[in-house]
Parts: sequence; C-alpha cells; structure tokens
Amino acid sequence: MKDNEWNNGDGPGPPMQPGDANGGGWEPPKQRDIHENELSDEQLEGPFSYFKVNGYHFHNIESLLTDESHQNSYENGDRYIGELLGGWREGVGKYYYSSDNSVYFGEWSRGSRHGRGIFVWADNEYYDGDWVFGRMHGQGNYYYKNGDSYKGEWVNDLKQGRGEYVYETTGSRYLGDWLGDSRTGEGTFWWASNDRYEGQWAESKMNGFGKYFYANGDIFEGHWLHDKRNGFGTYHYNNGDRYEGNWINGKRTGFGKYFYLDGSYYEGFFRENEFHGRGKYISKLGEVEEGIWDRGALIHAE
Repeated sequence: MKDNEWNNGDGPGPPMQPGDANGGGWEPPKQRDIHENELSDEQLEGPFSYFKVNGYHFHNIESLLTDESHQNSYENGDRYIGELLGGWREGVGKYYYSSDNSVYFGEWSRGSRHGRGIFVWADNEYYDGDWVFGRMHGQGNYYYKNGDSYKGEWVNDLKQGRGEYVYETTGSRYLGDWLGDSRTGEGTFWWASNDRYEGQWAESKMNGFGKYFYANGDIFEGHWLHDKRNGFGTYHYNNGDRYEGNWINGKRTGFGKYFYLDGSYYEGFFRENEFHGRGKYISKLGEVEEGIWDRGALIHAE
C-alpha cells in the first residue's frame, strides 16, 4: 500500500507493518467559516423540513406569523420572520441572509441565535443543534456537502468534547474526544480496511499510548508520536512472533527482544527493524550467537 493511497480523506493513514513504509497522517476538514446568508425555500425541502421548534417549522412559520409586527426587513437585504420582544429577535424565528443565500431557523435571544436551531448554507451543508449567542455551542450535528457528518459536542463553533465523525466517502469513522476541531484525547478510529486504533490522540494524530489492531491479525500496543510507533511497545505478529522493545519513527530501533514462535529469540539492539549493535541470538536448541551485529548479520562473535 503506497503512502499516498491513505491521504485521500479517510483520516490518518494506518501505520504499516514493521519494515514497510509508514502511512502519512491526514487532517480532517475543519469547520468552515460561517457565512450568514439567505437560502430559498426550494433549497430547504427534504431533510430540513423535519426541524421543528415550539410548534414552528421551516415551512409554516411564514403562514403562522403573517402580521407585519412579526416581520423585519433590513437595509442589507436580510429578512426576519418570527417572534420579537422590545425590538429584539426573541423566541422563534427564521432569518434569511442576503449575501450568499443561507438561512437560520430556530430560537433567538437578544437578537442572536441562541437555543436550538438549524443553519443551512447555500451549498446545503447544515448544522442542527445548540447555539449560544450566535455560535454553535453544546450538542449538535453537522452535515458536510461531501456526505461526511459529525455528531457531538461543540464549543464556540469548533468540535470540542465527545463526538463521532463519519467519513462517508471511505467508510472510516472516529469516535472520541475533540479539542479545537482536532482529534485530541482518547478515541477510537475505524478504517474501512478493518484496521482499528484505540488510544490517545493529539492534533488529529495518534500520539501517546494506544493499541492498534491490523486487519491481518497483527496487534501493536505501545507509544505513538505523530501517527508512528515511537517509544516502548509490543508488537504481536499474526504468525505467532512477538517483539518487545523500543521504536523510533515506526521501526524497531534501540534495545528490544524478538521472540520467534519456535522458541528461539534475539535480545539486543536494533536499527530500522534489523539486528544491529550488541546482541545475542539463542536458537530453539539453545545454541548461542553473541556479539556485534550489522544489519541482521553477526560480524564479530564473542
């Protein structure tokens, strides 16, 4: 599997088995800037018509609030239909933004989107959930135009807290902690390939302690840095072999022990997955080869 085959919008590339190239990480699409504009009723048909607040929904608020006292038009072309109090948008209302055809429908307080509401952009991306004074804040769902979706917690327009992101085009999925729009904290990522990682994240990369389950049956449990095995970790191979030791940049490097299924083992230093430096190999019959190794070969016996 080539590295760039994993940089196609399905989350971080999985680390390959030791000895192979390591897949690169990939940042998820960040929450795009909010453009507050207008959208026609025709564009709001379909999945948006279900959204109701206090008995109102997208398509009946205009028919229920026909009195001019419930309607405001603004010099910039924006238009509001809804409840008012003391001149403020207060209660439930629908606001059309004239600059790029988006609309908000839901609760208001002191003129700001506040409470439960749905915002639909002109490209049909939309968010439904909690708002606090104009920002997505609390529990909410965001649906992207490419089919991706996020359901979870928000803070000041950013994915933050606990949430689930589904990558529609690839079938991958992440469930866990978020901070500032990135996967940070504890979480699980499922790839469409059936690989799975459970553990710590920082800035949308596998960072800290975690356990990776490969589709071929291999399992790695240990420390990670920027999506690669780094530090101490144990790798269980599907053929029954096992490595316990240090890793650097995704490869066996430093001191470690490699146990073969037949009972033989190597104990010593590694460099880029090969025996390298001082170490000893003990065969299943008890025969010992000890000394200095260079790229897998014993060059100086002791």
